[in-house]
Amino acid sequence: MDIEQIITSARRPETTVPLCMRGDLQAVWEQLDRDFDTADKEITDEVTEGGSPVLAVKIAKQMAEVEREMRDSTVIFILRGLSRSQWQEIVKENPPIEGVDEEGAEVNEESFVTAMIAQCCADPSMTIEQAKRLHDEVTDGQWQSLATAAWQVNKNTPTVPYSLAASTRLAISATGH
Repeated sequence: MDIEQIITSARRPETTVPLCMRGDLQAVWEQLDRDFDTADKEITDEVTEGGSPVLAVKIAKQMAEVEREMRDSTVIFILRGLSRSQWQEIVKENPPIEGVDEEGAEVNEESFVTAMIAQCCADPSMTIEQAKRLHDEVTDGQWQSLATAAWQVNKNTPTVPYSLAASTRLAISATGH
């Protein structure tokens, strides 16, 4: 393969960040989990006869429903690395603010991170204004997950991933066991 083929075949790395947009359901699930533990430990006639406690089964069904709601409200953000020129443009557009940013800082961290996330987010695509609004709606932890992924997709070198579990499963299925 010559350099022209390498250049034209290059694709920037991508990564995903799942964010549950119904974080309020976490508290509901946690309470159900505590209730389940209590109900599951109760000695009742059903348990002594070898069955499951009726209340524990009912709570387990409620937990499964909350888990489904949380999965259904999880958005997968796809972030794509930027070209060198795009990265340099974001740095240039977000200079450090004298007296606010750390001395020696290369960028205004807050505006830079917002612009970086907006620019890297391939799906759903968003403007800087939309990224600012998203930042106001999600937790610091969720925002940090997006920021870390955007940084890493630009600053880390992708490697070929490997899953021991998946490889083992393929080996087992190939032998027919």
